Amino acid sequence: MTKLLKDEQQQEMRQRKVYVAACWWRDCDAFASVAANSAKVCERKIMQAMRDAAVDAYNQSEPEDEKTVDDYLEDLCWSGVSLESLEDVVPHWELDRYFAHVAADIDACDMDSLLSGDADAYVWLPVA
Repeated sequence: MTKLLKDEQQQEMRQRKVYVAACWWRDCDAFASVAANSAKVCERKIMQAMRDAAVDAYNQSEPEDEKTVDDYLEDLCWSGVSLESLEDVVPHWELDRYFAHVAADIDACDMDSLLSGDADAYVWLPVA
């Protein structure tokens, strides 16, 4: 009975709705994806990732390149924030590893906060 309850709890957690966003360089795959309990937190975190990427690109550019950080930001795209079930945005094997307390690509402490409903919680999701 306890195992069945545990499976039911896991299924409920897998179906939990979270806000999700991703970002990428034009004509490239996503380099960052985040899930959060709040649309505001989700957007703030993905914008932070985009800004960090633009700053990194600027810092790695050649001195004769006249692009600014804002120019690099214009080369970035993002998905906007959408509401999805956790199991639709996190690979099943990652959730299985999380529930089995096995090291996973998602941060277990961040996932604990997300699943406990912490309003400011967010988790960086694995990207291909």
